[in-house]
Amino acid sequence: MITEPETTQPGAARIAALIGAEATDLLIGSYGGTRRYIPSAGRLTGGHWLSALIGPEAAARFCDTFGPGHLTLPRHPTTRTDRRRLIGIAAGPAHAVAHRFGVTERWVYACRAAVRAARRARA
Repeated sequence: MITEPETTQPGAARIAALIGAEATDLLIGSYGGTRRYIPSAGRLTGGHWLSALIGPEAAARFCDTFGPGHLTLPRHPTTRTDRRRLIGIAAGPAHAVAHRFGVTERWVYACRAAVRAARRARA
């Protein structure tokens, strides 16, 4: 099995052009930043995690292009700093924001404190 070196890993834009923006958002939202085995399209089954996540047609196109082999899926386009800011300015109670972003309430409080500190520093 031949795998591509890390420098030739696809970006989110290339994947979106292949399978669509919605499927790409699902894929990198669920598995972004992880290394996954991508089978050849002929070995893709209906119960495979990729077919279940993005649909059989999109999964077949994805596997035709990137399989077989291991592939590191790109992370979501937002940086850690952007994500921290988004969590810090998100409206609603801490438990609801934590659930929406998949973090702990404690992290929401820390992000909100960082946003307040940044505002004070600019003032």
